[in-house]
Amino acid sequence: MATRGCPPAARPPIFPLVVCFEAVPRGPAALTFTVAVNMKAVAEIQVIPIGAGVSVRKEVQRAHGILVESGLMAQLHSYGTNVEGELPDIFRAVERIHETLHAEGTARLSTFLKIGTRVDKEPTLAGKLF
Repeated sequence: MATRGCPPAARPPIFPLVVCFEAVPRGPAALTFTVAVNMKAVAEIQVIPIGAGVSVRKEVQRAHGILVESGLMAQLHSYGTNVEGELPDIFRAVERIHETLHAEGTARLSTFLKIGTRVDKEPTLAGKLF
């Protein structure tokens, strides 16, 4: 469930997660994500720098470093990074990646984010392996 602004009274009492979208002054398309309830999650994050040239190694290394610095458990693979942590921390890390790479000169970024959460047990990256 997603709402704009998310005043506390609008949060549903039964559903454990509410994602709030809020425009910020950085630009008309900028969004800030606020998660009403902390929840453990696993996610796959793929950040694609567009227009950075043939090699994007520097930007990928920088993005991965930000994920590690954020305290998330991060596992780099050939087409992205798997992370484990609190859902708000994952959202904040992705936002920081965008802010940092743009500030360092990357004009365009396209990010794909897959998130898995559970309410019956705590999700882990190790638990996703068979």
